[in-house]
Amino acid sequence: MEVDSLEFSPMIQDFSEASAFRLETATYLRESLSRDQCSKAPRMSSNPLITCFGPVGEAISRRCSDRMSHFCFKDNNNARCRLVLSPYIGLVESFLNELLFFIDMCEEEQELQMTSNLPTVEEYMKRRMGSSGTQSQVDTLIPLLVVRLGSVQAAVDYATDMIRSSIQRLEVAEKDILNRYETDPKAQDIQRYIDGCKFACTANLNWRSVSRTAETGSLC
Repeated sequence: MEVDSLEFSPMIQDFSEASAFRLETATYLRESLSRDQCSKAPRMSSNPLITCFGPVGEAISRRCSDRMSHFCFKDNNNARCRLVLSPYIGLVESFLNELLFFIDMCEEEQELQMTSNLPTVEEYMKRRMGSSGTQSQVDTLIPLLVVRLGSVQAAVDYATDMIRSSIQRLEVAEKDILNRYETDPKAQDIQRYIDGCKFACTANLNWRSVSRTAETGSLC
């Protein structure tokens, strides 16, 4: 359910209700990923739109708990044991932060949509990186670039350069990661994951192109 969308959610007109929904969601996410064996998450929400994350949080928490281990080392001829936290723990925190960032950006988007103000291109890009796509709205990249650059063609050219630049950054990052883990037993899995990310991007662009073509054909 997109609470930041004029097309799909009645909450867009009720900031208090949407804020309560976001707070309940954030609280549930934190608890689900807390790795606490006595998690209170099941008692924190009965909303199926929120609790559907439960199995995901449980699986991630269990995976990270299983990765915690002990090892022994010698210091002045005395063997001691120390708890070593898996790097997966840091990944969970990063994952949670990304989810919370999405919630925060959805709130910013809703706040803006309830006013008559337009964001700057920079404000839009920050918010867009953490919120879902919406349709039939003025506060999207091309219209905002037209305001700044003065023409539709200039805006399209600028946006095209942004896409081209992002592709180049992705390819550089891909090369760096694969070189770094070239001898890792999981190298093929890493390549497979990167390919999946690339397919997700190109599939979205292809879907937009096909949808636009079909929509234009239906108007003819």
